[in-house]
Amino acid sequence: MSESLFQLNRYRNYYRRLKPIFSAPEVQAYTMVTLSLFAITFFGFFAIRPTLKTIATLQRQISDKAQVDQKLEAKINSLIQAQAEYEKIEVDLATIYNFMPEKPEFPSLVRKLQSLAIDNSATISSIQFSPIVLYNDIITPTGTSAADPVPVAIAQSAILLNFNLSFQSDYAHLVTLLDQLTKLERLVTISSAGFSGISSEVTTLTISVQSQAYYYPLNF
Repeated sequence: MSESLFQLNRYRNYYRRLKPIFSAPEVQAYTMVTLSLFAITFFGFFAIRPTLKTIATLQRQISDKAQVDQKLEAKINSLIQAQAEYEKIEVDLATIYNFMPEKPEFPSLVRKLQSLAIDNSATISSIQFSPIVLYNDIITPTGTSAADPVPVAIAQSAILLNFNLSFQSDYAHLVTLLDQLTKLERLVTISSAGFSGISSEVTTLTISVQSQAYYYPLNF
């Protein structure tokens, strides 16, 4: 009991000593300012927290959009460069497509072969194209198709078009014709060639040629 009274008297003495200090106008003003600043800081933090989150979100969005803009700008520059390169070769596209067309182009190839024969005083005695795969059917040069569809193998390179043909003329013209056959505007290769009808009495010879033309489908 005596100890409790001692503590009580002790706190009373503290209060008596501090009361004059807190009663001073300067101390009261300082205390109010301190408490006001604490209250403003405490409640202000919760008030501006959503704003801070919004600012952080906007900054992140701005950063993301800046990266997207950089990628778009890089793609645009690539397209501009591609367009410039295309314009450089545009004048040669017709020659390129003639050299290796997108489709078999049988009529065009036959016309080139006929023109080659005429230029070398020769005649085409026979011509035969091997069947090729088109649109899931085997299509022959005459336009007939097989009864059973055949799956199309999607090629990653040029497609081979085999054909056999025979020319008739004298030896000199046939040799020249054979050389010019591989120099057509259309890409043509020769796998074999052989003469027939050779004799001392006959001046007109026949040469049989196994050849290949090529085409490159752009779309499957």
